[in-house]
Amino acid sequence: MFIGSPAWIGLLVVGALSVAAAKTPADFIRPDAGTVLLVLTLLMWFAPKIAPAIDILLRPRLLREFGGATRFLVNFAIETVYSILLCPIMWFGHTIFLAGLMFGRKIGWIGQTRDDHAVPLALALRNLWPHTLLAGARSACSP
Repeated sequence: MFIGSPAWIGLLVVGALSVAAAKTPADFIRPDAGTVLLVLTLLMWFAPKIAPAIDILLRPRLLREFGGATRFLVNFAIETVYSILLCPIMWFGHTIFLAGLMFGRKIGWIGQTRDDHAVPLALALRNLWPHTLLAGARSACSP
């Protein structure tokens, strides 16, 4: 469970560097094997979302509780896109957190903040500067 986010980050870095070092993408991985790996990875990743969606779509009472098929499918699509965009950010945050623990960072258990609250800009900058730096570096490298 704890190695998942750093493993995804490592896979992205090693994969990108390996493809960049290859003369052609076909030198990195055979297209047929790459397609199979992609499909299996997507099935593994999306199965926990797809299975309950199918269950809801097959139960008229549940479907009504979600506002009908159209509303459910639109919201399902929006949530899926949101998750796809959020996952790499979460992987990066988890990886930084775990690396901090390896280097002596101390944590404590506090209750969840359930009331409305503001996040001061200084706190956001202090906690999220690595994410901002990575996004800026990525943007600078874009063609």
